[in-house]
Amino acid sequence: MDKKNIKPIFEIVSLYAVFVFFVYFVGKYVSYIAYYVFADPSNRSETYKSYAYFIMSISLCLILLLILCLCKLKLKDVIKFSKFNMRLIIKLLIFQYAFMFITAFISWNNLVSIFNAVKFWFEALQGKRIVIYQTIFKSQINIDLGVFFILYTIIVGPIVEELFYREIIYNKLKKILPIKFSIGITAVLYASLHIRDFTINIDIVYLLFLGILLTYCYEKTENVWASISLHVIYNGFNTIIKCLKQNSAILLYLVIFTIALIILTIDIIKYLKRRKQNEVQANPISDVQE
Repeated sequence: MDKKNIKPIFEIVSLYAVFVFFVYFVGKYVSYIAYYVFADPSNRSETYKSYAYFIMSISLCLILLLILCLCKLKLKDVIKFSKFNMRLIIKLLIFQYAFMFITAFISWNNLVSIFNAVKFWFEALQGKRIVIYQTIFKSQINIDLGVFFILYTIIVGPIVEELFYREIIYNKLKKILPIKFSIGITAVLYASLHIRDFTINIDIVYLLFLGILLTYCYEKTENVWASISLHVIYNGFNTIIKCLKQNSAILLYLVIFTIALIILTIDIIKYLKRRKQNEVQANPISDVQE
């Protein structure tokens, strides 16, 4: 190993360790903090739990400021806004959900569910089934859709994570490693933080793929706001999907998967045309040289 790389590697490991420690520490005790600070002993209501998201939001912001201070970076320089390609973000988002849909075929149970969903909506189009609000959305939603949940999940979380993983960690890795390796390592670090109870399941595959897309988006646009936007939309879309019944969610995935296939087909055709044009342009030059 090059001795020049030892210091930056140590910095990356140290920063990641600090970030992970604070996130896990706060995540473990945030419910207790919310209970003792916001719970009303005379009331059995569990509304205090929503304040846990508020505490997490504040904690993430403080962690980010600490890391920026350690890196000797100013927030105003890191978070400068500039225009970016929104079409690329939508395209990457479509590919992410198409990938999630494809991996669902790994399980036979999911394949049966997809078949049943297609059958359900086909019958709905024929007028054999009535589609109403209760048909599309769950009657009981297991997530808190309060202001603090939205603040943490859809706004603060993505911003802090993108600034840390893409703007800090990835940029440091890119200075000592090839871009492809840097993207892969950043994706692994991003996914590993989201492993719950140290158990590995299919979600880790989704997160790895998402981590790659987020880092690719940042590298392609050279704009952290592009990856932030992709992350925000992904988290928001995930929240909506969790409110849908299975048949509705599968229909949405099918539509996205179809769009992804169309986009992929168009991209392949464009690539083949460009390749053919390049070969045609190269042939006259080779003929002249002969």
